[in-house]
Amino acid sequence: MLPVNLEDFGLDSVPFRAIKRPVAMQVDFATEAGIIETREGAVRCNAGDAILTGVEGERWPITREKFLTMYAANAPTVSGQSGSYTKRPFPVRCAYVNRPLKVHLSSGLGILTAQKGDILVQYAEGDFAIVGGSVFEKTYQKLP
Repeated sequence: MLPVNLEDFGLDSVPFRAIKRPVAMQVDFATEAGIIETREGAVRCNAGDAILTGVEGERWPITREKFLTMYAANAPTVSGQSGSYTKRPFPVRCAYVNRPLKVHLSSGLGILTAQKGDILVQYAEGDFAIVGGSVFEKTYQKLP
């Protein structure tokens, strides 16, 4: 059975909440299905999915439907077209990773490998991502 909450991973870290900072990032939409090599592992994407480039040049795909609900286009970018986007603010649950672990993507499109110092982010029940520690510090803000 796959983990559905942060606590299911058995990390020593006490979960905390954070929110994405309003950092603009470049987004391109895949013209065909393929594999994106993220820092944490290979992730499949489908034609039309968003491929984001982050603050340290890291790249990762998000399904088009999920992307359009989570990100807003920055002018002059038109929503649904390649350009500059900012994540809409909503709180997420997080935990510091203290040992290597594997995280299955909820979409079934890949398995990510977390290393000590990474942050495990939970967007919803069973929906996780891994964010490198330095990227997290630049792009997220801890909530009280």
